[in-house]
Formats: sequence, structure tokens, C-alpha cells
Amino acid sequence: MINIERIKNTDKTIWRYMDLWKFESMLEDNGCLYFTRSDMFDDKLEGKYSDITLKNLEDKFLELHGKQFVENWKALYYSKGDYIDAVRRNSLVSCWHINDNENINMWQSYTSEKNSIVIKSTIDKVYKALNILNNHTFNIDFVEVKYVDFHNTILEHKNHILEPLFFKDIEYKDENELRIIVWKRPENNILNTDLSNFNVCQGGSLNIDLDILIEEIYISPNSSDDFMEKIKQLLPDNLKNKVIKKSEISYR
Repeated sequence: MINIERIKNTDKTIWRYMDLWKFESMLEDNGCLYFTRSDMFDDKLEGKYSDITLKNLEDKFLELHGKQFVENWKALYYSKGDYIDAVRRNSLVSCWHINDNENINMWQSYTSEKNSIVIKSTIDKVYKALNILNNHTFNIDFVEVKYVDFHNTILEHKNHILEPLFFKDIEYKDENELRIIVWKRPENNILNTDLSNFNVCQGGSLNIDLDILIEEIYISPNSSDDFMEKIKQLLPDNLKNKVIKKSEISYR
């Protein structure tokens, strides 16, 4: 099931910046999109609740469900098999930058070599490119990340298992991220879940229709003279008609 209902405007332009080897991987198996385990990101706050949010949840649960529920919930959260950590380990994320235009900071932050590219698309195109294959046995959620002062903000809680992944600390606001999350709901109630059965998939890629996904391809402004020709040669026949441009952004 693919859930895109949280996105108010699916026509927004999005960008995926990557080094050449990642693009080559994307072209494998007639098109695949890589998803990173959410606990593997550099930001160690990814997918976690702040202390102030946990205290707020504790107070709400005490009011709604009573002391025994709170004790069970706290025992689960702080146990060796931490539920939130299990969610983080088993949630896979693909990150896209929302912007009408290229962004120099994204080039610098998310590519590490001069021969790199960015794919231009829209939220709707990514949704359709994933949905058309109709072979998913897990959930896929589209979310525009909200940026907050993590340690001083009570995060919204609407009883969704992935809610901590909908937020990032304010220091990352320039990423302006569209987040696509692959996950599988636990089989039982949140307080009784057997965490050993909480698995999404083996590996980190989903098949995707690249012809639908790719609107344009931009190559790095620092790329070598023959790099555009190399990209053209890499493209399979069904993608030969895609527009390839050299970025006009200037940076060292």
C-alpha cells in the first residue's frame, strides 16, 4: 500500500543528487530505487522522540489509559528490545530535495565526485513510478519533513508508528526533504509486538519505472567534458529521449 495522502501538492518539483555509481545502480534490473535504513543516517536523532515529547506522551497515556498502561509502555520503550529502535532499524528511507530549482548546497553535500548527477522529478511522478509495478508487500509513506527545535518541541503524536520519522531538527531545514518510507506494520498490538518478527525486506532497493520517474537529468557543473556522453551511453533505449543538461550552477 502506498500512502500519499499527507502530501497536499504532488506537483512539487523534487531532486535526487547522487554520484555516478549510485546512478549506475539505479539503472540495474530495469530500474531500482535505493532506500537507507533510518538508523544508519548521520543524524542520530533520526526517528527518535525527544525527552519532552516522551514526557508529554506519558502524561497523555496516564490520563487516557491509566497507570498500568504507562508502566507497560515505559518498560517496552526502555527495554533492551527498544520498540523505537526496532522501528528505526526496520524503516527504509529515500530522501529527495523539494525545490523549484537546483541547489548548490545539495550538490556540495550529497555528491562527492565531480562526475555526479541529479535527477529532476515531481512527487507525483515518483508515486506513479513506484505504484505502477504493484508488487509491494509492505507500506510506503510519502511525507514532507517538518523541521523543529528537537529538544524543546513536543512532537505531534497521532498514533502512527512512523511519526518520529516525520520530523527533523531545525539545523537540517535547508534539506527541505521529501521522505519516502518503506515499512511493515507489526502483527500485534504496539505493547505486545514480537520485535523479532518486525521485518521489512532483505536489501534496500525497490523496482521503479525510470521512464515515469525521470523528468530531466542534470550533470555536475564540474564534470569532465566527456561525462554527458557517458551518461547518454549508460541510458537504456527506453530512456534515450530524456533531456540531459549540464548544470550552470557555479561552485568550486
